[in-house]
Amino acid sequence: MSSRHLQRSLSDSRQQLSRIIAESSHRPPSPMSGGNQGSVPWGNCRLVLSSAAEGAYRRHSGTQVEEQDEDMPRGIVARLYFSTATHPVIRQILEGFELRKISLPALGVQNLMNNRGPDALVGRIPGEEVHSGQLLELCRLCHDEGLTLVSRTRDVDVVLVPRNPDVAAKDSLYFLVYATNVKAVELCEALRRDKQVAVVLDLDNTLVDATLDEGDTIDGDDLQWIRTDVETSTGQKLEARFAHVPGSEDADARQDRVFVMAWTRSGVEWRYRVRVRRGWGMFRAHLLDNLDKYLVFLCSKGKKEYVELIWQGLDPGSRIIPRDAWYARVSSTYPDTLAKAAHKTALIALSCSTVHDQYAETHLAAPFICIDDSPDTYEEPYRSSVLLVEEYSPSDGGPADTGSVMQCITDKLSEYWEATCGELGTFAWQAALSFSTAILGAMQRTLMESPDALSYLQDRCAKQGELLWRQITVEYVLGSSATAMGFDMKKEPSIDSPKSVSTAMQGSGGSLSQLPHRQSLDSRKESIDAPTDGEMRRAAQRDIESLADDLVHANMMMQC
Repeated sequence: MSSRHLQRSLSDSRQQLSRIIAESSHRPPSPMSGGNQGSVPWGNCRLVLSSAAEGAYRRHSGTQVEEQDEDMPRGIVARLYFSTATHPVIRQILEGFELRKISLPALGVQNLMNNRGPDALVGRIPGEEVHSGQLLELCRLCHDEGLTLVSRTRDVDVVLVPRNPDVAAKDSLYFLVYATNVKAVELCEALRRDKQVAVVLDLDNTLVDATLDEGDTIDGDDLQWIRTDVETSTGQKLEARFAHVPGSEDADARQDRVFVMAWTRSGVEWRYRVRVRRGWGMFRAHLLDNLDKYLVFLCSKGKKEYVELIWQGLDPGSRIIPRDAWYARVSSTYPDTLAKAAHKTALIALSCSTVHDQYAETHLAAPFICIDDSPDTYEEPYRSSVLLVEEYSPSDGGPADTGSVMQCITDKLSEYWEATCGELGTFAWQAALSFSTAILGAMQRTLMESPDALSYLQDRCAKQGELLWRQITVEYVLGSSATAMGFDMKKEPSIDSPKSVSTAMQGSGGSLSQLPHRQSLDSRKESIDAPTDGEMRRAAQRDIESLADDLVHANMMMQC
């Protein structure tokens, strides 16, 4: 979306919002009204605090959580109001809650753009006095200190957001419950604060063409070996080495560069010859010059030690991703515990989860672009965030690369940053922030006569979230140009020449095997069904009108 179009859309949204407010001659019934019992499902639950959180509660209240027999369950008993859209983990025992400061606007936006509002409400069991008093004191502690309660599981992070304690004392509803991924919330907040795009790089057939080296090249006396170490997915340290092939280490930004690498694991030496895509030097320089705009991640289907060693050859000195940040920004979807590489997701690519976690489909509520030669490596919901790159496979008879692909990636990356983080490019984010903040604020401060408001807000968030998230996807921003193909491509790569690779390292499972025939470039390009510019403009206007309508409802809720 262009800056001029964003400016026009912002102006239109203001006019639309004013018109709807002017035409609202009467206020609809408050969604908070209704019978005290409510109609949403409910169940009783236990909130079990960590020892540190329990100690903080004891100091704040001057008391302690009710003393119980050792044979009795621990925790504070409460009533949980939920709906059919609530994450199932939340309906179980909620354990190990830690006190933690989290940006509530970022939490609200992250859930909104995943079509979720608050998942549940924690309240008093009617007629119960002791535990409800403890809940109110816990609510007051979190509210006064600006804290939340967070419980981490393999499936989801459960976050309890305190309501205003004076209001909660009247309607006996103490916490809003969110199912989320806290790492993604914090990453989202950091990216938006710093106006950065999260850039996820792939390795094989995107940046490099790596093949087994079975000759004498790797043992040549004229190679200047660099000794280093790599780490396996189980944390084992391995000695490794790599060296640039003579004549290529001083290549300029648009010439081929080749390096060789080797490491030994369990008595087996792995040796590779790595050909670097022409133009990588230019692209690397662009990244280094714009580290204030891009936060670079690396996600590959290769083994972890393979990924780390190739990256050292690509980024000497770890200047793009500092080595002490590898744990948070370099990932593999092929740990030793799996028989073959897993598909990539947004959370895995951004190191917010591992392939063993069971998180539900989760998008990042911030600009996010994946540079990959195959969208199929990502699970289907995340393919709209992929910038499709022409496959790089010279060892398999693929086309010669003049450096134009990396130049194209550079241009697309700059365009995407400007559309999402530039002066006028934060419209979708600001709209989502306004809406989610209004929703969260209303829930915290407004007296609820019934917990039925939960279902109403979940429906509103599900409706608006999809519209807003879509506006920051690569597919939406770049449209039909969300590809990076060579400018002077003379021929397509042969579909009749399968490539032999070491699949034990590169992620296809098994030992040496033949990869299946790949699609032609034309069919891969046709698989990107992007909207036209006219369709995007019309969709953006519909989104803005819908947003204005929802903002009116949110403001009414806050005035109730």
